[in-house]
Amino acid sequence: MFGIAFGLGLGTLAGVSVGPYIFPRVTKPKDYSLDLGAKADANEDNEQERHQGAIGAEMRNLLQYTEPWTFWPDYQRVAMSNRIVEVMWPTIKVAALKEAFRQMKPILESTVFKPFPFIENIVLGTDSMRDDFPDFSKWIKDREFGVGDFPFRLGGIKAYVTSEDEVVLELPMVWGSNCKFDVGVFLRFWKFRIYVPCTIENLQFKAEARVTLRPLVDTVPCVGGVMISLLSVPHFDLSFKLGGRVDLMALPIIKETIKNVTKMVLDGMLVYPNHMSFPIMKDYGIPPPAKGALNVKLLYAEGFESTKKLYVRFDVRKSRPVFSTAQRVDVPTGKVEWGQEFNLIVDDYIQQRLKISLFADDLGWSDTLLADGELLFGTQVEEDDPDTGEPVLVDNLAEFIKAPLTEVAAEVRLWGLERQGAFAAVGGGAKSMVKGVGSMGRSLAASFKGNAGEVDAKEAHKRAAEATAAALAARQRKELGSVYIKVTFLPFFQPTFDDEEDEEELTPEQLRKKSNAAAVRLPSTRAVNFKIHDGLKGVLTVKLIRGIDLKGEDLNSYVRLTVSNDEDPDQMQKSAIVFAQTSPRWNQVFDFVMVRANSLLHLTVHARSSFTSNVLGAVNVFSAKKSEEEKDKIIGKLTLPVRDVVRNSHLKDIWTLQDTERGKIELDLQWQTCFITEA
Repeated sequence: MFGIAFGLGLGTLAGVSVGPYIFPRVTKPKDYSLDLGAKADANEDNEQERHQGAIGAEMRNLLQYTEPWTFWPDYQRVAMSNRIVEVMWPTIKVAALKEAFRQMKPILESTVFKPFPFIENIVLGTDSMRDDFPDFSKWIKDREFGVGDFPFRLGGIKAYVTSEDEVVLELPMVWGSNCKFDVGVFLRFWKFRIYVPCTIENLQFKAEARVTLRPLVDTVPCVGGVMISLLSVPHFDLSFKLGGRVDLMALPIIKETIKNVTKMVLDGMLVYPNHMSFPIMKDYGIPPPAKGALNVKLLYAEGFESTKKLYVRFDVRKSRPVFSTAQRVDVPTGKVEWGQEFNLIVDDYIQQRLKISLFADDLGWSDTLLADGELLFGTQVEEDDPDTGEPVLVDNLAEFIKAPLTEVAAEVRLWGLERQGAFAAVGGGAKSMVKGVGSMGRSLAASFKGNAGEVDAKEAHKRAAEATAAALAARQRKELGSVYIKVTFLPFFQPTFDDEEDEEELTPEQLRKKSNAAAVRLPSTRAVNFKIHDGLKGVLTVKLIRGIDLKGEDLNSYVRLTVSNDEDPDQMQKSAIVFAQTSPRWNQVFDFVMVRANSLLHLTVHARSSFTSNVLGAVNVFSAKKSEEEKDKIIGKLTLPVRDVVRNSHLKDIWTLQDTERGKIELDLQWQTCFITEA
C-alpha cells in the first residue's frame, strides 16, 4: 500500500513538473510560430491572404473570438469610446480594483468562507479579504495584484428600449492584458495552517457583458446605479502558476478543471440574471419610504375681503400641489367655507412642511396670490447630549405628528403683501431702490463699503440695493387672515414576515455585515402580487409623460386625471397646458393618496378652446378649479383599473386613447401600499 501511494505521489510530482514543458509543444497549433510578436504587426509588407471561394471551417470557428459587429449588423462600433478608455486607463484600473475589493468581501464571506470553513483567508496581492485575520505580512511580501497596462476594448454596443426607467446596453469586451494577480490562500487543517500561493498572468479575455443603468432619476447625474452581468460564461486563457514557477494551465486536465470551477463561480455571481451593482447616487437615487399621509380637512378662512371667488392650494411634495374648489366670501361674516378633505404624502418631518396659499380667481389663467402660510411638521433644536454633554440637534416634532391617528384642529395665519403705499415706502421709487439711493440705501452702501475694504463702490451699491429690497419686502408683508383646518397624521410602516430575521437579536457587527451584503445587489425584478383585496389602500403615483399624435392642429392641450370608486369621494387633478403641440410633453407627477385597489383611473385629454389660449404669459397652469374646462373639447379618454398597477407595482407603457380617431398617451404608474400603524 505504501508503494502504491509513493508511486502515485512521485508520478504526480513528475507530471506536474515536466508536463508544462512538454504539452505546449505537442498541442500547439500547426501554424504556430515562435517569431510571432509586436514586430509582425509593425511589418507593413505583411499582407493578408485573400481567400477565394467558400470560407473554411477553421476560419468560421474563429468568428466566435472576434468582435460582434463583424457578424451582427445591429451592433455599433465604438472606436471613440475605446480611445477614451485608453487615455483614462491609469486611473480606471486603480478605482476598479478598490471597488472590486469592496464588492468581493461580502460575496466571498457567503460563498467561500462559510461553506468551506477550512479556507481561512484569501489574499489578493497584499489585501486581505477578511478583516479579522491575524498578521500575515511575512507571507505576502512583494506580492502584486494589478490589471496591467493594456486596457480592455469594447467590441461594439447595442442598446435596448424597455418599459422600465433604465438603459440596457450590451457591451462585448475583449481584453488581452499583461496583468499579474498574486493570490494567496490560507488553509487550516486542525492545528496546521497551509499557505498556497498562486499567480495569474497574461489573461486573454472575451465576454458578453450586459450593463444596466438604473434607475433613471430627474436629478444630476440622472442615473442611480450601474448593474453589470454576463450573458454567458466568458472565454478566457491565462497562465496559472502554482508557487510562482509551474504553469498548470499547460496541463489539459488542470486547464479544463479550472475552466469548470470558473464557470461554477461565475454562474452564481455574474452570469445573467445574477449581477454586481455599483451605486452612483446615495441609495441608488431611490428616495426613502414615505413617513406617512397627512389628512387635511379644509374648514373655512376668515379675515379676507374680496368680491372674487377664493380657492386654496396645498403643497407638501415639490411640484405636486392639490387645490380646493373656488368659493365666494360671505360678506356678513367675512368667511369662506369649503368643507373639503385632502390627503398628502409626508417624506421628511424637517425638510417638508404644509404650505397653504390662498388665491383669488381672476377668471383668467393668471390668478392673484392673496396670502400664504405654513404649518410645520417639526423643527430642530439644540440640546446637550446626556452622555457626552456636547450640543446635538434634536428633532422637535409637532403635536399632531407625535400623536398619530388623532385629529387636531389648527389655525394657520396667512401673510400677504401690503400693496397700497408700496412705492411710497421705497422713498424715491423703484429706480431709487435699484440704485441704492436714499437714507436706507446710502447707509447700507457705506456699511458694505467700509466692511469689505477691497469691494468697489459699484459692488457695494449693488449689495445695498439687494438688502434694501429685502427690507422693504419684509415691511410690506402683514397678517391678512387665517385658515382653519383639521389635520390627522397617518404614519406608514413596513410589515415584517415570519421568515425574516429578528434584527433586534442581532449584534451591531452582524447588522453591519447584513447591510453590506444587502447593498451589493440592487433588486432588478419586481414581485407580482396576485392576492389583492378591494379594501387595500395605497398611494398611486401617476407620471404624465407625453401625448402622441393627438387629434387636431396646434392644440393647447391638458389632461384631467380622476380616481374614483364606489366608497370614497373622487380625487381629481389637472395637468399644465402645453401650447401648439399635437404631441405635447407634460412630464408632470401626481399623487393620489389612500386610493383603494378597486378604483379606476380616468384620464381625459382636453383642447383649450378660449380665444386667449395663444397667450404665452404668466398663467396658473396647475389650477383644477374652474368650470370653463367643462366647455373645452375632449379629444381623447382613457380608463385604467388601479388593480393592474397594484398587481405589478409599476407600469410604464403607451396606451391608445379611446373615443377618438387617433392619439396615444404615455404614462408611468407606481403603487405603494399604505400600511397604517395601529393606534
